[in-house]
Amino acid sequence: MTSRNYDRIAARYEDLRGGEARAEAMASAITPEVFGERILDVGVGTGIVGAAFERRGFTVLGVDISQAMLAKAQPRLTGRVACASGERIPLRDHTVDTALFVWSLHHIADPVAAVREAARVVREEGRVIAVSARPEPPTDDIGRLFARLNELGGPDAADAADLPTLAGLRTISDGAVSLEFEMSPNEQVQLIEDRQYAPLWELGDARWRDVVQPVINGLRALPEPDLPRARVLRQPYRVFVSA
Repeated sequence: MTSRNYDRIAARYEDLRGGEARAEAMASAITPEVFGERILDVGVGTGIVGAAFERRGFTVLGVDISQAMLAKAQPRLTGRVACASGERIPLRDHTVDTALFVWSLHHIADPVAAVREAARVVREEGRVIAVSARPEPPTDDIGRLFARLNELGGPDAADAADLPTLAGLRTISDGAVSLEFEMSPNEQVQLIEDRQYAPLWELGDARWRDVVQPVINGLRALPEPDLPRARVLRQPYRVFVSA
């Protein structure tokens, strides 16, 4: 596996992923878990989440492998973002207080190495926080159908029970971020058909037919498929410190 680069959807990323509302919800939920004032956002993307933390008084640095995403992050985190992989962070040891992986760890080729590298750059009493990209099992009609696509992405390393041990860390707390938004079944279908989710980018015809098309058909068959539904996704997170 190679790390996944988001250049191809950078122009639409924020519109597709909840924009400022989602960033604010994330920062609000995670702020009580953050140690110190200096944060490293690994997989900073467009910097929208980092900017939400800065509005709360933190100083945020960011790394990402996508130049197109970083072009959007630069105005928000001026002079504090760099093009680099999570496995090789261009910072000295113990230079930040907290390292964050917000929906990014599953895109990194070697997530254990990335978490170990994050632990290297945080202070000895600092924290590493990993937010899973995979929500808790949804209960709404759209979510139950969409969850069938999880098999295409494989497991999220942020959820792996042995992740902290392999990285030389231990878990001190966990929780979940609640994200609220509205979406209709047909809006969800459009996002799928436009291949706006990374596991769909290079998916072959056979897998599309066997896994994706039944989900699309199910979404279109829901009652009032053009009617937006209120949806809530709960994204788990874990907080690690040195073992």
